[in-house]
Amino acid sequence: MLLSGIVSFVAMYLSAPFLAELVIDSDDQTGNSIEDVEFVIRLVSFAFVSCSSYEYIQGIFPRKPIYGTFGFKYSD
Repeated sequence: MLLSGIVSFVAMYLSAPFLAELVIDSDDQTGNSIEDVEFVIRLVSFAFVSCSSYEYIQGIFPRKPIYGTFGFKYSD
């Protein structure tokens, strides 16, 4: 899971200029620029690494369930 997150991050980070040109028309001067969209895509790509790292750590250190199925506490 962690490896796939890193690979996804690298792929999206490096392809940000190409993806930004697909999303934004380069002739349109009224909206966001290609550089702005590229910056946002690169920021979002960090979520692949952080989410996969969180899932990896959560798998190593699982939490104890405090609440039951519908949010009611278990009776002791």
